[in-house]
Amino acid sequence: MILHFGKYRGKSIHEVPRSYLRWLNEQPWFSDEHPWLASEVRLLLGTSESTAEGTRSTAITTDVLKSWRRSMLARWHPDKPGGSHAAFLAVSDAVESLGAMLAAKGVSA
Repeated sequence: MILHFGKYRGKSIHEVPRSYLRWLNEQPWFSDEHPWLASEVRLLLGTSESTAEGTRSTAITTDVLKSWRRSMLARWHPDKPGGSHAAFLAVSDAVESLGAMLAAKGVSA
């Protein structure tokens, strides 16, 4: 794909410095005005969504996961009424699995 604007106008996105592509990806207008180009830039950078959106989404995901983890582990703790060792281990395993999946996507939890 060719850039049709900016200081690298006429250049293929593969010729443009990654620092410029990262900056471009952070601009809130970029995805709205150039969705196809934005998608290609994200693929080239190895990100699934724009950085501006991704930062907020990552923070929300991390907060939700931590809150869910605390509430589920407290709910199924073997010392709590209705809790059991097997359920606690299952929740712990789910937390680890989900954490690994998010880490693979670049989200720390």
